[in-house]
Amino acid sequence: MENAKLIFALATLSYFALTSNQNSLTQKEAVTNMEAQISAIGYAQQLIEQISTKSFDEATTNQQVASSTSQLTTSLSFGLDGSESTADDVDDYDGMIYDISTPRIEGFKAAVNVSYINPSTSQVTSTKTYIKQVEIVIWNSSFMSDSIRIYNWETYHNDVEAEEIFCKPY
Repeated sequence: MENAKLIFALATLSYFALTSNQNSLTQKEAVTNMEAQISAIGYAQQLIEQISTKSFDEATTNQQVASSTSQLTTSLSFGLDGSESTADDVDDYDGMIYDISTPRIEGFKAAVNVSYINPSTSQVTSTKTYIKQVEIVIWNSSFMSDSIRIYNWETYHNDVEAEEIFCKPY
C-alpha cells in the first residue's frame, strides 16, 4: 500500500512538472511569435518607406511628367526593366523577394506585389491608373503561424506624388 501511495505521488508530481514545462514552452512560443510579428511589421514599414522614395512610374523618373495614364507602364511590365539593376520607380519592386534576418530571429521572407487600383472601386485592376498599390507580404514559417500583409497606395497627380498607408487584416 505504501508503494502504491509513493507511485501515485510520483505520478502526480511528474504530471504537474510536465504541465508546468508545457505551459512555459507555450508562453515562450507566444512571446517569440509576437516578437516575430513585430519585427515583420517593422521591416515591412521600412520597405514601404524605401519604395515611397522612388518615382511613381518609369514615365515620371528624372522629373518627367505623365500627362496621361497611357504614358504609364502596363501592369504586365511591372518589375525591374531589362536594363535596370536597381529600382528607380515603384513598380520596379513588383516580384521582388527578400531574405531577412534580425539579430534574434532568422528566416523571414518578404515579397512585394505592385498593382494598379481602380479609383472608383478601390479594387486591383490591370488598367493603368494614377494609383498603385504596394503589398508587402512577410512570413517566417519557423516563428509565425501566418503571414503579415501591409498595403501602401502610391498616387500620382502630374508632378505631385502622395501616399497613404493602411493595413488589411487577413
